[in-house]
Amino acid sequence: MDVKFTAQDVAEWDTDAVAGWLQLIGKPNLVEVFHDNDINGTVLLDLDDEILSEMNINEADSKYLLKAVQQMQANEGTGGGEELASGSDSDGDGPAAAPATSAASAAASVSLKDTAKKGSSASVAAKPVQIKDKKKDPLRIAAKAKAVADLSNCSVTSGFLYKLGGSGLKPKHWQKRYFVLTDDNCLYYFKSPKDLSALGMVLLPSYAINLCDKSENPGNKPFAFKAYNREHEDMRKYVFAAETEKEMKTWMNVMSLASIAFGTGKASMKKSEKEAPRLSEDQDVDLALMQKRASERAGGVSGDSVSTVATKEKVSDFVGKTRKASKGGPQLCLVKLLDGQTMQLYAEPSTTGQQFLDQICTMLKAYEKYYFGLKFKDDKGDVDWIKLDKKILKHDFPKTNKGHLELEFCIRLYPMDVTQVLQYVTLYQCFLAAKQSILQDELDVSNKDAFLLASLALQALKGDYDPSAHSASVLAQEPLIPKRNMKDIAIDGNVKPGDLGLFYAEEVIRVWKSLQGILRHLAVLKYMQIVQKHKRFAMVYFDIKNKNGAPLVMGVNPHGLFIYRIGQLYKPIVTFSWAECSELAFTEKKFTIQVHDKETKAFSVYCTRSKICQRILYLCIGLHRLYVQTMRQWSDPPEDLDAMRQEAIAAALVEREELKKEAIAVRKKAKKLRKEKEKTLEEAKKSSAPTATPPAAAAA
Repeated sequence: MDVKFTAQDVAEWDTDAVAGWLQLIGKPNLVEVFHDNDINGTVLLDLDDEILSEMNINEADSKYLLKAVQQMQANEGTGGGEELASGSDSDGDGPAAAPATSAASAAASVSLKDTAKKGSSASVAAKPVQIKDKKKDPLRIAAKAKAVADLSNCSVTSGFLYKLGGSGLKPKHWQKRYFVLTDDNCLYYFKSPKDLSALGMVLLPSYAINLCDKSENPGNKPFAFKAYNREHEDMRKYVFAAETEKEMKTWMNVMSLASIAFGTGKASMKKSEKEAPRLSEDQDVDLALMQKRASERAGGVSGDSVSTVATKEKVSDFVGKTRKASKGGPQLCLVKLLDGQTMQLYAEPSTTGQQFLDQICTMLKAYEKYYFGLKFKDDKGDVDWIKLDKKILKHDFPKTNKGHLELEFCIRLYPMDVTQVLQYVTLYQCFLAAKQSILQDELDVSNKDAFLLASLALQALKGDYDPSAHSASVLAQEPLIPKRNMKDIAIDGNVKPGDLGLFYAEEVIRVWKSLQGILRHLAVLKYMQIVQKHKRFAMVYFDIKNKNGAPLVMGVNPHGLFIYRIGQLYKPIVTFSWAECSELAFTEKKFTIQVHDKETKAFSVYCTRSKICQRILYLCIGLHRLYVQTMRQWSDPPEDLDAMRQEAIAAALVEREELKKEAIAVRKKAKKLRKEKEKTLEEAKKSSAPTATPPAAAAA
């Protein structure tokens, strides 16, 4: 028998319940656009052709939706599902509280029409209420219609977790459930992996993921975390627990990624009427978790690194099915971080490069934002940087059918000296970028330095050498030594190509063992101190020509500008330090460098495109600005740099306390191990000492 929804039932639905109803009637493709426009039950009842057209819904789907809504208004069945038993299972998995609106439907329709054209979403303030008849909860019905086997093709990750449940007079208790997270951001849970019907589902984009408090964890079950609605705190909270810390971090990671797939990233990028948008703890309650994950990536200061294997394996499918860019709406951006992970964010048409960069830096807890930038490939195939004062979507991105934009979070302006960096997070990002440059043969390092840098990198990323976890055969599969050095080693050491990986892995381990006891952040600092001595470190190269058309290369780094001949990048033919430069300018394809000595004629070079001259100028301006502040010891910085620096100083003080705690813990552990070793040696000496012969035995 068909489930019948009355207009009164529908008026109680929140956006999640509407999403469940869309899945129930076979229109899951519309869940995202309805969620983006905050279509709750009250607005749903007042949908018309005009509103659906503004939401970019095609004619066929519009007719189907309007017919289904008319049936509900006439108190007829939706034809979307079967009636289910009304009894609630022991989990208490009936529908969560759903916000209903008391505002007039006409007002909601006007609000939607007014905002849809501007690309923002309509919302009506509401107090959460419970859906009275659980048989008529669309989310519950949609979940009951799913079996584990039905979700196998769209599963992002799955496995067992404990879930805190209980209903009626039954006290809250932990029950083991089988969870499946799908690529449409829904979390289903079952009693077993063979179940033909789900107990319930959670639409994650409405929720935030975080560790739970002791008050929310009866029995203080270890590795517990929660999912709670970020918009309506009165709604039901889901509490989970994993078997191990690694499993907990994995689930929190993939659930957090699903929760920001459409919603958090988009909402935080929306332009406020009062002030420029900026992601902060007040605006986004799951920011604390994201910051924790970011700091864990930063050399393990606050814990072990988060496992992201499941996410990386599925990221392409997951991204492809989360959202398609709509004309005039937010655009999905995939931002590749320096540690290799990918961050998903949405850029509104009004979002500037500075706002976008601010959001990423805030998530990473990196407040020295002037060192960072966003890189992309333009429509000509050349590498370009996002201009901070320009809107993201106005840049010359290549036209592809991928449905998303690809960006790279990089170090744009390196410091003259790594000791000038305030935050460890900034230093760690510089370390990742430097390590990447070395492995890509962008810097020439000696074989001795190559092994030392590889060992320091392992110490920074993995900690002390552990024979059980870091065997030579395992390390041989990882990129540790630049290819240029590997070739030199093969020639000098007469090593066979098949044995080369094992050879350099054993040599790296030998050096790594000597670094035992060095803290991770000190290994990062030592690594950067070695790398920054290299003359070509942080050098950005541009192809240029002189006035006669002879090809040359211009290099720009934190110390100045350098002109090289082709193939002779080890020795510049002309050098301009920042202290010498008085004026930099370009006219079309001509780039001019003027020094303070007025008797010296301006030096001019030529680029193939005026855009390249512009890139050189912007890079020089940024580096020269940092050079001036460094020379003045930041005594009177500009207002924008001063604000960033004050935030960085505050964050650095917190980091130092964390690093002190880590150092104390390492020292205590080392002391304990030393005592255990001494005790073992004493026991070994006692057991090996010769036993004295009794006098009676000697007389006999």
